[in-house]
Amino acid sequence: MTEAPPATDLAGRMQHLIRTAVWREALGRTSSVLLPLSDGRADGVPFYCVHALSGAGAVLTTLAEMLGPEQPFIAIQAPTSARHPGFARSIEAMAAHYVEALVKARPAGKLALGGWSVGGVIALEMAQQLRARGRRDILLVNIDCELVNVGADIARHSPRYYWKVAANFPTWLAYDLRDRDWRPRSVIRRFRNKFQALARMACRRIAERRPAHGYAVDGFMDTSRFSPDYRAFVRALYDAFYRYVPAPYAGPVVVFEASVQPVAHLRQVGATWRRIADPGIIPVTGTHESIIKAPDGIALAAELRRRLAAFAAPTGTGAEFSRLPVPQPA
Repeated sequence: MTEAPPATDLAGRMQHLIRTAVWREALGRTSSVLLPLSDGRADGVPFYCVHALSGAGAVLTTLAEMLGPEQPFIAIQAPTSARHPGFARSIEAMAAHYVEALVKARPAGKLALGGWSVGGVIALEMAQQLRARGRRDILLVNIDCELVNVGADIARHSPRYYWKVAANFPTWLAYDLRDRDWRPRSVIRRFRNKFQALARMACRRIAERRPAHGYAVDGFMDTSRFSPDYRAFVRALYDAFYRYVPAPYAGPVVVFEASVQPVAHLRQVGATWRRIADPGIIPVTGTHESIIKAPDGIALAAELRRRLAAFAAPTGTGAEFSRLPVPQPA
């Protein structure tokens, strides 16, 4: 049996992969769907993690670092040349493209497949397509992606919904004061972007007589430096996310849910996933953005590492993960 490389070699290799990924993203030269961020140990189950709205795999480097160099970690990204609205026309088409690349790289054996934010729903569709091909050796990991078109537990017209939104406000404010740039210019830019996004959504809805979710992106994401095609890609992906109708999923699922909600929207991550699967729901203290980086993401990475190790064991099937004890937030 080949001996595992020393931890120092794995760490050095990981830093090289991460630096290369960040530079290629900055230069706009990403060319492959699969972006290795850690080689990991040869006996580990690889974790394939799908990009969020930006399409960039390099955004996931902080999560890879927290999981550590011994965990094989491959980001799934939209290559630079694919960042146009045609590629993001549907979740199903994008997932099919990524599945072909994944199957070519790992035609058999266990794998963990997940995604953060919108990547969670792309990973879900990828897992559905892989299961349709006969693959059952998959652990699906969702990192704070709320599903739509499944019917949430609390409707927006319910007083309980707004009570929860109000109860969330103090913690949201504390995190927003900690993480946001509160210089006057930045505050003015955020309010301007939000207003313009709402105006564009309203105008498009009137003109086309249908919801135009894509323009909402400009209100919470800085797209000012994006090319027109790239901006259209992000909007198209967000529209596709809202059109996608998830089917019931029979495989094992682990769902990480951020404890801090946005100020005006109750994201019901765990409740929506219970509509289509039997997931293990793991609460994580932090916001949607903060739980994939330190310090908030350290607890998430530790729990994910524990479950990946159990899944990698010879007897690990993934079916037991919804019954593992769930750590309580400190």
